[in-house]
Amino acid sequence: MKFEALLHGNFSSLGKAVTDWTEMIDKLESLKWDAEEVLEGRTKKADWASENATVTREFVTKTSKEFGDAYNQAVTIRNILQDTRNELISYRDELKRTISTAQEKKNLTVVPSGNGWTIQMNIHPDRAGKGVDLPEQSQADMEDLSGDIKRIVHASLKSSQEPRLKPLARGTLLIASVSLLVLSSACSNSADGQEKANEEKPKGLSATKVCDASITGQAAQDLRKLTGADTFEQTDEVKLKSVAEKLTSSSSTVRSACEIYLPDASSPAVQIDFSRRTEHPTRSSFESSNADEWIVFPIGRHARASGSGADIYFSCPAKNKDVPDLIHGNLRNSESSLSAKDTDFARISILNSVSRNLADALGCSEESQLPEKVPVSSERWTKH
Repeated sequence: MKFEALLHGNFSSLGKAVTDWTEMIDKLESLKWDAEEVLEGRTKKADWASENATVTREFVTKTSKEFGDAYNQAVTIRNILQDTRNELISYRDELKRTISTAQEKKNLTVVPSGNGWTIQMNIHPDRAGKGVDLPEQSQADMEDLSGDIKRIVHASLKSSQEPRLKPLARGTLLIASVSLLVLSSACSNSADGQEKANEEKPKGLSATKVCDASITGQAAQDLRKLTGADTFEQTDEVKLKSVAEKLTSSSSTVRSACEIYLPDASSPAVQIDFSRRTEHPTRSSFESSNADEWIVFPIGRHARASGSGADIYFSCPAKNKDVPDLIHGNLRNSESSLSAKDTDFARISILNSVSRNLADALGCSEESQLPEKVPVSSERWTKH
């Protein structure tokens, strides 16, 4: 399993497979009892004679045994899927804790890069607020962090690929084949970042329920239009109050403050981070950036859509004088079902809605200058 697939792992397809196999076990248990107690029992008691009677008894006995084998193998398969899912979730959570600890204690962050990852400083000293004491880090710290990540990713790969099925009884090959198909589908990292264990979408959360119910009104409609979906999933429960507490006393980036998945997807369709910043971008910083175009919106201190995401900077005075007074919200979204113009607006609309709710949790709604509705008007910055 690749680093990014594990970091953003959504193992709901495995969870549904476990539920499906549990239901299958209940049905097979009933059939097993009917075959052993009813059919085979009556056959043994029957007063039959002749060669046909012998053949019939042997057939019933063999069939009854195969129902028992099918039941036992279904239990084994369900347990395999359940154990694998639990292990992968455990590795995913360990990976997130490792990255979070490095960010807090060593000012290091880890970002996906190709099939692997890159370790870099979370906040550069030049961008830190005055008097902010950032944790020190060394090359050895970076190597140790990389080693921990490599160990976790390798263990998750071994867990997802480890052969655990014992030789199956005749008549249960189909059950094994289906289970392996489900496991492969749930653990693979497909090119478009989505995994499908079956064609039917499971029930999920509505647009107004994700991100701690912070996406409302027009923004909820924009989320549905942007993703082309009506239901969504989250790997972890999102609490903006917890995000606010971290931003109250720290300049560290709260990564994956909210991740929104499409049903059965391995990577988030929308990911939102928040951090404290000392200053917001200006026209001159745009000119010196690598971007060719910014679509700037008149909200907060600075708001723009560019590339595959959106950014909003808004004022939110911190109680700690060593913590900067600006908050930076960043939204990333890889795919859109809208035109380029509508995509830019939808991304800003969604990020604005979450940011407004965060500002409310921080007690700086008035200072943030984030409107309930994003103005349609925008300014296009391009390089001459």
